[in-house]
Amino acid sequence: MLAFSNTVVGVVLVALAIARTATRRLRPLGWVVPVLGAWAALSPWLLRHAAQTQPSTAALVGNVVAGAVVVGAGVVVLVRAG
Repeated sequence: MLAFSNTVVGVVLVALAIARTATRRLRPLGWVVPVLGAWAALSPWLLRHAAQTQPSTAALVGNVVAGAVVVGAGVVVLVRAG
């Protein structure tokens, strides 16, 4: 379940980045990026009961680091756009 969640979040982030590069009309959707980053950081704990498996330490660290980077980058983009 965690791998599926990570894949979906990654695909959505890439799609948003491509779409945002192509057109400026998607500027109001900038708040989605930090939300997706927060989900990526918290999802190992939120999804472990759904899958009934404990994520590995590497999965925890990877998700938290990647989520923090996405949240940080999303906030920077929001501040610059505002």
